[in-house]
Amino acid sequence: MDTCLTFFMGAAVIGATTALVLFGLIRLFGLNRTSFYRRTLAAERAGTTFKEIHAGAFILVDDKGKPRATLLMTQEGPSLVMLDENGTPRAGLSAFKGGPDLGASLILADENGTPRAMLAALKVGPGLVLSDDKGKDRALMSLTKEGPIVYVADGNGNGGGATLNATKDGPKLALYEENGKERAALEASKDVAGLHLFDENGKDRAMLFVTKDTVGLNLRDENRKLRAAMGSGVIRADGTMEISPESSLRLFNSDAHLVWRAP
Repeated sequence: MDTCLTFFMGAAVIGATTALVLFGLIRLFGLNRTSFYRRTLAAERAGTTFKEIHAGAFILVDDKGKPRATLLMTQEGPSLVMLDENGTPRAGLSAFKGGPDLGASLILADENGTPRAMLAALKVGPGLVLSDDKGKDRALMSLTKEGPIVYVADGNGNGGGATLNATKDGPKLALYEENGKERAALEASKDVAGLHLFDENGKDRAMLFVTKDTVGLNLRDENRKLRAAMGSGVIRADGTMEISPESSLRLFNSDAHLVWRAP
């Protein structure tokens, strides 16, 4: 989860999307998208020669002379920044070279200049991050080589929230308390579907599961010793499965030794 949350943080430069740039240019020249393409194509067919301008940076100003957009080349790569009438960066697009935390990224900011949405295509995979008005990440969706993952945070910044991911083994939903410890997990694979409940120390205390041949509820103490089991399946400490009738109820002592059962 730390990788997913931090792998966008390297793209901290405000930029804007190519689509926004094109739309702004079309409006600037009073053209709609279709006529812009048609006139450009007609000029190419007529053999019109386009002049090139080479520069390290461009600054666009409004009718009052205020900078509203900058396009510049940095050591890491090109970056485009758009500002509102108050000079606050609101949108940006960048394409940086380098490690897993660098790549192509789009950042959208609110009226206070706080980044609220970030879309990136990095070496580890593409992703989207949504932040609240305090700049704290509240939702993330990414795609890595292990599979897609969605994360939502409680806003306290201590790791509380939920994750939903899908790997080759199957999907999993996990819930985390405010200190980042996992407290519940629901997962489904080819062989088993199960619900796990964890205590404040992260120990698996309750498990409800269904397999091809069994269904059961296992309860464990703070030392993860099996103390009670209901249903046809009992998962032993070594991970093996003990199968009994579906109506079975078994009670164990603190050493996980069977002391009562029915039937």
